[in-house]
Amino acid sequence: MMWSPPRRRIVELRSVQRSLTGRKNLLRCLSRLTASATLFAALGCGSMSTFHSSMEIADRRSFQESVLRLPDTPVFDLSPGPISEPKTRVATTKPTKPLVAAPQPFAWGEEGQSTAGLPFQIYSAGNDGYRTLVVGSVGGNDPVAIRLVDELAMHLHQQQSIMGGFETFVIRTLNPDGLKRQSFVNGNGKYVNNFFPNAEDRTVRVTDMISEVRFALRQFEERQPQRVIHIRTVRSDRGVIAASSSARNAVKSLGEWLQFDVKLLPGPAVDGSIEKYVASTDRMQMITIAVPAGVSPAEAWPLYGDAILNLLLSDDYETRELARRKNSSAASARLRDPSNP
Repeated sequence: MMWSPPRRRIVELRSVQRSLTGRKNLLRCLSRLTASATLFAALGCGSMSTFHSSMEIADRRSFQESVLRLPDTPVFDLSPGPISEPKTRVATTKPTKPLVAAPQPFAWGEEGQSTAGLPFQIYSAGNDGYRTLVVGSVGGNDPVAIRLVDELAMHLHQQQSIMGGFETFVIRTLNPDGLKRQSFVNGNGKYVNNFFPNAEDRTVRVTDMISEVRFALRQFEERQPQRVIHIRTVRSDRGVIAASSSARNAVKSLGEWLQFDVKLLPGPAVDGSIEKYVASTDRMQMITIAVPAGVSPAEAWPLYGDAILNLLLSDDYETRELARRKNSSAASARLRDPSNP
């Protein structure tokens, strides 16, 4: 017996047909009914689950065909209207921070006062690593030494963003009076390098010292350098490099390289000199580089600049050992509150 649609389904179909007003909708409905009747007739008395499965397959194929017809570019990536030109950037009052800060022009800082009331010119570079204090000629009127210190400070300023492992404090000269007056003495007619105290003499009062020495000793205390370098000239065709015993390895090869005479401090240092004072302590190394006075100031840096730069870093066993031993105590001393000793 052939299967036929239930009578109730036919009644519902007729009701739908009467409600349709467009010919197109009527034809579409009749077409679907005919397709369904043909499918059911071919299946005979098949179950309703088979019918639903067939419809799901048909729906899946239809969905896949629709996906294949989608454009390659999603519609939400397309401009909803005509493409407009980018807006012109306008100035803003909000501060902008550059990715890399432009280097500031080099300039000496000023601190303290000499006997004649002139400021000491200073510069610092680096913030971590081996600590060195460089002192320009104590004599003041020393053009070659002053030029070397100028070139050193400017070089550190230009290169400190890519150099590491050092901390350097530079005093252009300990005798600004002599530099200004083209003299080797300060405003009171005293040669500064004769007035440093005996390192072992605890009876000397700071108030009794000349201004230049007081300033130097204050820098030793506040900066806690591990090495002090004094740059000056000597009236000789051959330069001299002198060093305290703890720095002898650092200057041995340097003296051979520069063909300078090498001397061990404090032996040849005179009483009252910065060399005798520093070399007599165990807190700092002392190195003095005395270049020939006959060298042109313009030639000084090309000849001796590399040698001076090498002394700003710890490069021998004694130096590294000293840095290790002094690092903790020096750091705590620098951070100590002066008002709460």
